[in-house]
Amino acid sequence: MGPNESTSLVEYMKSKRMALSHSLEDKKIIYLDTKYWITLKDQSLQLEDEKRHFFNLISTLSNAGKIVLPISEVTFYEVLKRTDKASLKQTIKIIDAFSKGIALVTRKEMMHLEFRSFFEQTSEKTKKLIWTKIPFIAYPTFLNHPGFKMGFNASINQGVIDRFWNLTFTDLFEMLDKNDLFKPFIFKDNVNYFNTQKVLHENENKTFEQMFLSELGGTLDLFDNIISEVMQEKYFEETGRIATEEELQDENKVLYRNLIYHAFRLKRINTELPSLKIFSSLFANNRWNKTKAHDENDTMDFLHATFALPYCDYFFTERSLGTTLKQNHLSFDKIYSCEIYHREDEILKMLSAI
Repeated sequence: MGPNESTSLVEYMKSKRMALSHSLEDKKIIYLDTKYWITLKDQSLQLEDEKRHFFNLISTLSNAGKIVLPISEVTFYEVLKRTDKASLKQTIKIIDAFSKGIALVTRKEMMHLEFRSFFEQTSEKTKKLIWTKIPFIAYPTFLNHPGFKMGFNASINQGVIDRFWNLTFTDLFEMLDKNDLFKPFIFKDNVNYFNTQKVLHENENKTFEQMFLSELGGTLDLFDNIISEVMQEKYFEETGRIATEEELQDENKVLYRNLIYHAFRLKRINTELPSLKIFSSLFANNRWNKTKAHDENDTMDFLHATFALPYCDYFFTERSLGTTLKQNHLSFDKIYSCEIYHREDEILKMLSAI
């Protein structure tokens, strides 16, 4: 597969994602943390209607085409924590039904898109490319598969992409299970490390803003390689060639990082770079709250928020995280125009109103 063919496949994928984004324009997008997917599964198995209120409302709205419930890679992997195969398969079946197979791109690609959007001021394009299908969060490097380099023509390669695009979560799980690749997801935060670091550095920041900037610097370290990828991509688009190490110097990367850091410091950031802001803010909030110990699931919860808040209309989450996100010094529900709910009665009322 030559460079032109490779480029055409990337553009073909972009066109599919743009079309997917267009199909969502008349729907309310609701993001559920994993707890609510389990609730939907449990209620789907109930026989009495009074025990199925949430499931019935979601079913009615979904069947009417009024809502869609996309998942993220965090949902994908958290669902795979369940070791009861029958329960897991039922949960996956519910996800297929209400997500319509739609997902947000992986965390890595989301950060890539957001960095590019910030440097080029193209936020609307980013929102259109943020959507994909579930198989592409399970296998984000699908287009790099050696099979695409075997000299097949464009229509054959596009047909392969189409077939993969249309696989369901159920299809993927059956493939994993059949080939003995299924392994329950077991990641948990190292709470001892986080809580020890919190105590060690508790007197370094006098204000929450200072705490946030401290966390921002650390988060930028985590995404150093993505900034490099964006620089390389932009260089190739401008020159038609891959930059050498001399042309892509570390000092240029530092300039990019400093631009981001000082834009936040000078409060020039509003809704730009949302994942970076949300993730850093929530870790800063954990450190700022002297009475709260870090929980083993905090990182996963914070990642749910980075997927939900900037790109969805509603976020159903746990009480602790929902309350935190709406605190005055964060106000993420207002910044990103995403309604956040954790109480069952409020959720049912909101869904009924739709």
